[in-house]
Amino acid sequence: MKRQMIHVAIVMMSVLVAACGSDTPNQNINGGLQDTNLGVDTSSTFGDTVGVDSVTGTDGGGTTDATATDAGATDAGATDAGTADVPKTGCERDSDCATHTVGACEKPVCDVAAKSCKGAPLDEGSSCDDGDVCTESDICKGGTCAGSAVVCNDGNPCTTDVCDATSKSCKSTPIAAGDACDDGNKCTEKDACDSAGTCKGAALVCDDGDPCTTDTCDAGAGCLTNPASGPCDDGDACTTDDTCADGKCAGQAAACDDGNPCTTDSCDKAKGCVNAANKGACDDGNACTEKDTCGDDGKCAGGADKKCDDGSACTDDSCDPKTGCVVKAKKDGEQCDDGSKCTNGDACKAGKCAGSAVDCNDKNPCTNDVCAPKAGCTNTADDKLTCDDGDACTTGDSCKAGKCITTGGVTCDDKNPCTDDKCDPKTKKCGAKPNTASCDDGNPCTENDKCASSKCGAGKAIVCDDKNP
Repeated sequence: MKRQMIHVAIVMMSVLVAACGSDTPNQNINGGLQDTNLGVDTSSTFGDTVGVDSVTGTDGGGTTDATATDAGATDAGATDAGTADVPKTGCERDSDCATHTVGACEKPVCDVAAKSCKGAPLDEGSSCDDGDVCTESDICKGGTCAGSAVVCNDGNPCTTDVCDATSKSCKSTPIAAGDACDDGNKCTEKDACDSAGTCKGAALVCDDGDPCTTDTCDAGAGCLTNPASGPCDDGDACTTDDTCADGKCAGQAAACDDGNPCTTDSCDKAKGCVNAANKGACDDGNACTEKDTCGDDGKCAGGADKKCDDGSACTDDSCDPKTGCVVKAKKDGEQCDDGSKCTNGDACKAGKCAGSAVDCNDKNPCTNDVCAPKAGCTNTADDKLTCDDGDACTTGDSCKAGKCITTGGVTCDDKNPCTDDKCDPKTKKCGAKPNTASCDDGNPCTENDKCASSKCGAGKAIVCDDKNP
């Protein structure tokens, strides 16, 4: 009983010393006492690692410390009692469970109530290790640790690259020879893999077919072209004097006009100028032919003879092949016929036939007098015309059926009852002759007044006697 009390006292003192020490506790129990990592203590596993103890983990019961004193300072200033370590069977905090075995997506924690260690899930997305060397970026998802497959790529398109879990490395195997690939060199083409897993291609021919460029190849850029100069051939038969300019071959348009109106001139890029016969109008060079047309042989054939008759009786007409129609005037005064019935006495003058105009006036104001070259004079009645019958003593003259008629005479009245008024056709004036007609002198005291010498004379005096004395 005493011995037990001494042991309890030692334990309590050790605890007090550990609490007051400057070393960080490593949570290991040495024989029931807690070591305080003084001096060079290095704890990595569960068990007593104070000083230079040779046994790690929980002491195996009766095993004693190899050294009683910690390296450096002693625990709580005292020496270990030399009592064998007592295995720890419970926990008081999570750090007590550091060596507890848990799953890849769990962390060791202390169940304080049960005083036992257990595994708790790590946060979703936490880093972990699924134990597979052929995966990477392992994370926890739904409580399971998994990663993305390691990408094995040696950069060679002619090998198949896989991850080998046994050798813990990527392995490359050549693919079938003849498979297409890309060797990364733009100066090769039709690249293919060989049996050794090497990508090879045939040299690329850099020829753009343009005679005005210098063609080279760059492994990184491929075919390169630079402008060239000098004569060239653009492959077009319709151009001449082809020359390189600004990297292009060009020439002047070929002159395909053969100057023949009986050919249609064109140019074929392969054959060059083409001059095909046509059926168009042309000029045979003879001024005495007209309506010349082209023949099947591409030559101009003369047309009908040109008619040089100018229709004048006063000219002699002929044709000169170089100048065409030639008209020569006959002598002036030579009789001719101009073919018109509206002229007479026709004669030539300055190469023209002309005569005096025929007078078609029938002196009738009620006809339209005209002359037609072929019909001659015509006199057509026209009631719409105005006329004058020539009699000054008539009025209202008008045309009717080709004649001038009057509808009334001139009224001659000088308002004198002692004259007879009449129109004189000769003088075209009204005249008055004295008469002896009865009249009225205007005097109420006379009666039986009579005209005399164009005046009204006084009659006899009226007797004013009513016989009434």
